[in-house]
Amino acid sequence: MEETYKFYLPLLEWIKNYTSENREPLNLVFKLIYLNTSTSKCILDMLEVARDYKEKGKNVEIDWYFDPEDPDMVDEVEDFEAEAGIDINLIEIK
Repeated sequence: MEETYKFYLPLLEWIKNYTSENREPLNLVFKLIYLNTSTSKCILDMLEVARDYKEKGKNVEIDWYFDPEDPDMVDEVEDFEAEAGIDINLIEIK
């Protein structure tokens, strides 16, 4: 996608606003078939906001649906977990 950040910026701002108002819980759900570098950066930004919210003692759950025939996506999610420092539930699409 061209200009990925324009697509994800409103979502990132919404998550920031939601977490700044101290609402609970926060549940992020991802179901993507493709990630480019700029999308990865935007997702990492969202995950870091979620991590910070969780570190404040808030209830955060992150679910990532993936195609079992795409092992690269599992690797990507594991990288996100390591970089953002937050657990992500991998859920196989059946």
